Amino acid sequence: MGSWQLATGASLSFIGKTLGHKDMSSTAIYARLNLDPVREVIHKAAHAMPGAGGLLRKAEAKPIKKTIA
Repeated sequence: MGSWQLATGASLSFIGKTLGHKDMSSTAIYARLNLDPVREVIHKAAHAMPGAGGLLRKAEAKPIKKTIA
């Protein structure tokens, strides 16, 4: 239940309350199980770095050449 609550946006505070945890360290295990936020920030950073270094160019639309087959 705690894993699903975290995955659907519940805060650790609410998760702890719904599971009857008296100590937040018991609830903190759910934060370590969910790696999606970690993957997301790594993905964002990896895609932002080339742009910040001027390595990405804006897409240029080129006309398609018509060929006669």
